[in-house]
Amino acid sequence: MKRNALFLLFLIVLTAGCSPRPPVRLSPVAAARTPVGPVRIALHESAPEVAVAFPEGGKCVWQGGDLDVPAGGSLTFVAAEANEMHVREAGNLRAIVTAATVQPTAGGVFETEGRPYGGTFDLIIHDGGILAINRIGLEEYLRGVVPWEIGFLSEDKLEALKSQAVAARTYSLTRILASDDIWDMSADEMDQVYRGLEKTSPVVDRAIAETAGLVAIDGHELVRTYYSSTCGGRTSPLEDVWFDREGARYLRGVHDTPSGGPDEEASYCKRSPRFVWTEIMGASDIEKILDALALEIPRNRASLGRLKNIEIGRRGRTGRVLYTVFETEGGRFEIPADRVRWVLRRPADGGILRSTWFNLKVKRSGGFVREVQVDGRGFGHGIGMCQWGAMGMAERGRSYEEILKHYYPGIRIGIYDPGARGGDA
Repeated sequence: MKRNALFLLFLIVLTAGCSPRPPVRLSPVAAARTPVGPVRIALHESAPEVAVAFPEGGKCVWQGGDLDVPAGGSLTFVAAEANEMHVREAGNLRAIVTAATVQPTAGGVFETEGRPYGGTFDLIIHDGGILAINRIGLEEYLRGVVPWEIGFLSEDKLEALKSQAVAARTYSLTRILASDDIWDMSADEMDQVYRGLEKTSPVVDRAIAETAGLVAIDGHELVRTYYSSTCGGRTSPLEDVWFDREGARYLRGVHDTPSGGPDEEASYCKRSPRFVWTEIMGASDIEKILDALALEIPRNRASLGRLKNIEIGRRGRTGRVLYTVFETEGGRFEIPADRVRWVLRRPADGGILRSTWFNLKVKRSGGFVREVQVDGRGFGHGIGMCQWGAMGMAERGRSYEEILKHYYPGIRIGIYDPGARGGDA
């Protein structure tokens, strides 16, 4: 039990604090008239080679040829000169021009980098390397997303898993239906963490099945279902974190409490290990701060000189920092909102600062900074659904609809009929 709990915390700390790309606004009514094929997930981008294993066997198909692969067999696709791709099988190498599709035996899977995936696998020469795309049905895709975003939760948190399933499905649909690229989403934090069939869970599968086709809707548009690990007691208005994105009435920020008012002890996410935290940055870390600042501005590192001070410029309505001022020998520089997380990295592992809800204690010597203490709360951008809060609400008997409507006030949950889209792959 202890091992499982530690594994859950690791997953949440690793994945849930990241910021996805902005979902695209899209009318569910218009979308329902648009046939949608399988979800296309980029597993590799510009890779020099990609190895694929076939536990149950399968086939590789390309223009003008095909190759049967026995159970336990494997293929290696190699980017070659002249914008071509070669495939290696049992020591034999053959040219297959620019694209191929891997098709596992019916009901089987393929594996890449030791991880199993359902659906099919397209390999395409792209930007001088191989672009590898997993094509899979939306509901099956969610099996490889939901637990890696919120954790492999027990049945008493089923409603939290359901809320994550609806949020992830809604986000996915905005990407799928608006994509004009050869793939819809990445398999990492740029969109949603996706690990195929590496580990599945009956409880997660139940959460997906019991919310099948359901999405979050505001008026006639799909909701921009942002979510992060821990809000720290209050979620943030979108415009206080990402200045370049338009706000929404359901992303105005809410107190993470049953009463809807400020009450830290009653916060749904109070049990998160990142509800409050402290980072202390010493002399070697100050140099890393200056290196990161130079990249962020951007500016030549040598022109910055030494760090003279760091101070909070202004805060937003929830207490999160709107901009941070760095004073160096080379000038004063303002870093807006969320971008400061990439400058003030965590000393222990080099990860970005957990949130923008923080206070600073700066120690100087001889007019220059020698230590920075950052006392903060929450983990992630803090916009939309708080995942630890969703778990807290589920433990208190709240339904997934209540969870979603708490974090995205004013929305409704509606059916998105796969049949209206021409099938779910």
